[in-house]
Amino acid sequence: MAVLAAILPLVSQSSTLALVLYRLAATDTYAAKDLLRTAKAISNLALIVKEVGTIIKEDDRLPSPEAFQAIEDILGQSATVLNEINSIVSLQDAEQDRRQNTQRNGGSKPTTLTPQLVARLYYLKAHLDSLRATLSVMLQTLYTAQSIIWAEDRPYVSPRQCATAVANEKQQLETLIIDQQMSILLASKLYEQARPDARLLMETDSALSLSVIDETSPNPAYLTRYQDRFIATLDTQRSGEEHWLASVCSISKSQLDRLLEMWTRLRQFEQERLEERRKVQAQKRDSQQPFVESDSEDNEEKLQEFASGHAGLNSPIPRKPDMIPPLFAESNSLPIPIPTPSHDPASAPVSPRTSISTLPVEAAAAVEAKDKDEELDLGIPWTLRTRRHYWKYVDGKVQESNTDMPTSEAFRHRHSWTEVQASWVCKEALKEAGHPYTQVKKDIPDGRRTKFETWFCIDRPLTFDEVQRLVERTVELYRKTQPPSPPPTRERTRQTSFERRTLPPKGTDRDRTPLPTHNKPPPLERSATAYHISQPPPLDRTMSMPGAGQGGQAPPPPTYPPNPRASTLQIPSSPSLSQPALYSPLPNPPYTNPSFPPPPPAQSRTFPQSMPYPPPPPARHLQPPGYSQSPLRTSFEGARYEHHSSASGTSDSEEVTRSRKARERSRRRGSRGSDAGRKKKYG
Repeated sequence: MAVLAAILPLVSQSSTLALVLYRLAATDTYAAKDLLRTAKAISNLALIVKEVGTIIKEDDRLPSPEAFQAIEDILGQSATVLNEINSIVSLQDAEQDRRQNTQRNGGSKPTTLTPQLVARLYYLKAHLDSLRATLSVMLQTLYTAQSIIWAEDRPYVSPRQCATAVANEKQQLETLIIDQQMSILLASKLYEQARPDARLLMETDSALSLSVIDETSPNPAYLTRYQDRFIATLDTQRSGEEHWLASVCSISKSQLDRLLEMWTRLRQFEQERLEERRKVQAQKRDSQQPFVESDSEDNEEKLQEFASGHAGLNSPIPRKPDMIPPLFAESNSLPIPIPTPSHDPASAPVSPRTSISTLPVEAAAAVEAKDKDEELDLGIPWTLRTRRHYWKYVDGKVQESNTDMPTSEAFRHRHSWTEVQASWVCKEALKEAGHPYTQVKKDIPDGRRTKFETWFCIDRPLTFDEVQRLVERTVELYRKTQPPSPPPTRERTRQTSFERRTLPPKGTDRDRTPLPTHNKPPPLERSATAYHISQPPPLDRTMSMPGAGQGGQAPPPPTYPPNPRASTLQIPSSPSLSQPALYSPLPNPPYTNPSFPPPPPAQSRTFPQSMPYPPPPPARHLQPPGYSQSPLRTSFEGARYEHHSSASGTSDSEEVTRSRKARERSRRRGSRGSDAGRKKKYG
């Protein structure tokens, strides 16, 4: 390499010249101070040139072509300055020899260096310092680029330590930039004082006033290419270093970014790394694609055996390819942009329910939960990114980052953006807010698998308040497009198992045997009404047995409370009874609550012995309150109960009569049979 070939001769020349200057300063006390400064500047330049050559030899891919051009130019200027210093030293050696000869002959003591040569030597020393500072800036720029690359790889180092290392390298680079710019300004000021035509025709000796200087000699014009444009416009003759420093510090950061962009290949390295990641992702996707499985291996072996056994088959056997291509081809770029559908009049109309582009279900659920409890946080995940750094947020707090820099760095960077999931923000809200965006699909790890999720990349950095407004607007649009929700069901009171009733199934269950849907009758031991039902009277068989009315007196009938709703119709008496009817209609009492029956009267009615069982009163719960019964209904009820009592009273006597008649019939049949036998015997 041409740069490495030029470094070694320059280092050798610098070492030789510095040694000559040290020896000359030891013998010349008048110019010793200026000679020592120049020798020190030459030695420092040689050291920094060697370091630059070492880092280029280790990795020549990191410096950019502009960096190599700058190194060649600096080496050329350094060689020119060293040659001019060497010429001054040669003149000094010749002058020293002449002085020694004059002293031997008894002449006067001549001067060693003229003021013009001293001023020129002082400028050359400042020029070397500027070149050395420029090489130091370039060397630190390469170191900073190496630290940035190492921080992005960081196999075993935490992101915080990587960010700290990069920040330290950038601080050192910024310090060296300030030193370099101040050195160039100082060299420009010294050059004006050491110009060869500054004292033209002002010396007593015209031979000393006029001197010819080569046009290719070093001057500040060769240093302006390494100077900031704003700093180059400063007036160096009317101001000093204290006035330059404020301007130099103001441009140090911008100069740092410009040098990293100009003298290194960081951008190319980032593109190569991104391309490698895309290839790896493409290989992963290809490995996950279904392949066509072929079971033709056995057939192929059989074909080979058949070809070897029959000489007549000379056609070549097709070979199975090494790999069968996937069924579906995928692109090798991530993230995958999703084209925005154009508004085509031929497209089908969109229903109101699906008019919103994406369904922000997570945002709707979070806002609904916050409406119920204001102390809850929404928990919005979003990311703020630049080309090199990212800050992952949940609401307004940073949860993860790959740098220690504050988030304000993203707002100062030109190439920064905001990423939000489509489940939190919709396109309509972004369009209303006027944010340019790009919809992409990102590969998100989900356990052992990966899944694609839709994200919106907003082309500018946003704050949490702006993101929250987008989410709230998205939820408003989402609620407008949703159908009205059914009214909330009332909370049913807890019921015991005795109070619950089995509801019929709503639909047919194919897994179960169909059951009848008719309601079962209530059990006999339970009452289906809240009113009291009167029990039938007890059976008394004393009147139905033979001789009941002759031997003794019948017991008195049971007493019953008066019927408040008795009919005005008089029940007719039995025709076998000669006694008149003693039943008289009772007046209708006033209406009372049926759940609280009136108390029974103090004196109960007595019934004649001819009617042992009067008809029981009708059930009060079967009659409407406040209305009298129909006479026909009352007579029907009385007749029904009368039949019940008569049938129950005469059931035993009928059985006795039937048994007596049956015995008589059997006795007659027996007598008939005996008479017939006698006739046959004697007849």
